[in-house]
Amino acid sequence: MTADTASNMPFYQKLAILMDNSGRKRYEIAEALGYDNPNVISMFKKGTTKVPMVKIPALADVLGIDRKWLFHLALRAYSPELLPVIEEVYGPIVTANERRLLDVVRKESEFRDIRLDADMEADMRQLMQKWRDRFDRKMLGGSSGAEGGTG
Repeated sequence: MTADTASNMPFYQKLAILMDNSGRKRYEIAEALGYDNPNVISMFKKGTTKVPMVKIPALADVLGIDRKWLFHLALRAYSPELLPVIEEVYGPIVTANERRLLDVVRKESEFRDIRLDADMEADMRQLMQKWRDRFDRKMLGGSSGAEGGTG
């Protein structure tokens, strides 16, 4: 799977893969979300029913993935017009892993305010493409266990 394939994949398909890779049974996921019937999980996976936004934190927890990351994905899929408003009011949605990346950049740059020129930006984009491909293979490509979660 390429990064383009994963980025263009509908939310419900990503969700189905994340659920399958979590090792959790439908009834376990349903129970964690407060549903009596596990059929609702099948409906989420097929895209016939949207996951209520209020259920996203519990869903992320039961799947073992970052709440902010899943919230961002769901918001982009279900209410993309709200994302810029939320980020304007509260600032960008930043996951724990994104904060960790920033910490590495700061440490390795020795806290210099390095400005990206065109070549440096191209290098960074190439590295990110490589990381996206690796992430997509691990997170969405069928390996067991979710990486990139709450780290």
